[in-house]
Amino acid sequence: FCCNLCRIPGPRDDAAMASVKNLLLVLGLAAGLAAADQHVILKPKDATTQKMLVIIPGGKVPSEHYRQTGLAIQDALAQQSQSDLWVVIPSVFQKLCIISCVSKSLCSPLHNTVEAALNLAVEQGWRRQAKDLWLAGHSLGATCANVLFQAYLSASPYSGLIVMGGYVDEGGAFDLVHYPVPVLTLNVELDGGLARPGKISTWWRQFRQIRNSSLGDETALRSKPVVVLPHLNHSNFCPGFDVAGDLKAEVPQAEATRRIADTVAAFLMLHTEGSSQRSQAKALQMLKSQVDWTEQLMTPYLKAQDWERDAMNHSVSQEGASPFCALAQRTLAGLDPQDDQRLEVLDGFHISSPNLEHCHPNWTVEEGSDEVRLLVR
Repeated sequence: FCCNLCRIPGPRDDAAMASVKNLLLVLGLAAGLAAADQHVILKPKDATTQKMLVIIPGGKVPSEHYRQTGLAIQDALAQQSQSDLWVVIPSVFQKLCIISCVSKSLCSPLHNTVEAALNLAVEQGWRRQAKDLWLAGHSLGATCANVLFQAYLSASPYSGLIVMGGYVDEGGAFDLVHYPVPVLTLNVELDGGLARPGKISTWWRQFRQIRNSSLGDETALRSKPVVVLPHLNHSNFCPGFDVAGDLKAEVPQAEATRRIADTVAAFLMLHTEGSSQRSQAKALQMLKSQVDWTEQLMTPYLKAQDWERDAMNHSVSQEGASPFCALAQRTLAGLDPQDDQRLEVLDGFHISSPNLEHCHPNWTVEEGSDEVRLLVR
């Protein structure tokens, strides 16, 4: 490469030199942009506290856009329990944490980034204590936080997880039911992306499973609450950064930030040693009221899902049946009441289209001793 540059340039070499210069310019700009995004360290007012919250930024969101959210969480926790909090917001490579944490086996770059940010906090007075280190993430950052936690589970560095505009695994050892530490799943009504309430129904069902188990309602609220905040959107978690495709929020940003902060602070306070019974009761009541509202939102949606598919009905398909389709078929037939009583509808549900393609309509006639049946499938 160097020898080519040292030759007496001809027309083709001039083009190569221009390409190299453009590449260097792009790299220089990229380096400058990367340098502009720095780790954010928010020190507590109370120098004695060592509780730490790490917030992994969402995709393409500069870490600075979580400063306001972090400060609000600090203030809310101080008001609720007279305790304080360190907050660290790491600056991730290319503002895409997923590049640094592709999987559980390839997550060390993100881990090292978080550790570098925590070391800056140490330089400013934080004393690391494993029981007081909490991990959070927003949007893509929530996905990365979930994977990062799993990748370093054996080291047990984190006391709990907060996913904002995100979620944990849908199933397995790290779904909400089986997650080994407390998890707050915090989402919003007007999310325009993959954390919209319809998607969150999966984890709402899991929360209900925990609540209806022997653990009971209070343990579910303390350890695995699923909350959808009304009138907020996905961008409200990162003030000043509008996430593409998001819906419009119905409250001012300051009000949205306060609601988010109050919820996170209440959850953290329930896991803060030394907090008063009165503070714990108020925090639990706040989460209960938010979960109650979430239940009002999600219950009709879950009923609609159940109408769409009954996974336990295998009369036609091993993938279940659709009560709605069966009812619709009976309605479309338009039979009089007497004939409607003789109509038998069997429905099969298919998750993927390849199996559905085998369901082309056909009809056959079955002749019995006392009746003739017309089967249409």
